[in-house]
Amino acid sequence: MTRRNLEIYRGDTYPFTVTVTNGGNPVNISGMKFRMTAKYAIADTDANAVFTITSPVNIVLTNATNGLITVTIPPSATTGLQSRVYRLAYDIQAYNDANTIYTVCSGFLIVNPDVSTTAP
Repeated sequence: MTRRNLEIYRGDTYPFTVTVTNGGNPVNISGMKFRMTAKYAIADTDANAVFTITSPVNIVLTNATNGLITVTIPPSATTGLQSRVYRLAYDIQAYNDANTIYTVCSGFLIVNPDVSTTAP
């Protein structure tokens, strides 16, 4: 599992890549599904998450053989937050049809307030 902190601005599109590894080696993730959940506190229920995004819409298997995914946090995930700094706990989990679940990345997501609050 990778520990990785992220920093974004409220309402921005934020793409980033993650390589799924085991012992430092890329894992073939063909057939896996992914979800990213961000919460105010780790103990919050999933129903009270700030946002949850999933594959294949916001998490794309960029190179499944080499364990590469591209995660895109859409503007809608953070536009409802107030104009202040948030420190959200997040994780990204891989799962399959047999309901085997692996946490592949986790950390904190800092959401900064934006100056421009209207769409162009």
